[in-house]
Amino acid sequence: MPHDCKRLERLRDLYRIFLAAAKLACILILPDAMLADAATRRRVPLCRNCRHHYITHDPRFPYGCRSMGFSSKRLPCQDVQAASGRPCLRFHPKAD
Repeated sequence: MPHDCKRLERLRDLYRIFLAAAKLACILILPDAMLADAATRRRVPLCRNCRHHYITHDPRFPYGCRSMGFSSKRLPCQDVQAASGRPCLRFHPKAD
């Protein structure tokens, strides 16, 4: 019986060490990943600034893209990013 108690204590100690290491990894690694993700999001063009974007006035699919020929519940650039994993390649800034 005492052998089982020592084994259980050892497992608890290993678990505590594992949790501490996991927390440390999150502290050291996660902020860099979050910053990289935020930088990527800033580089993605927004449809609102594109000359092909328009409002459809259809409550089911309010946003449209003339260049790609579709409308969506979300901004078309979000659908393009989700489907292809890349930012919209047909983005053209609006003329002033």
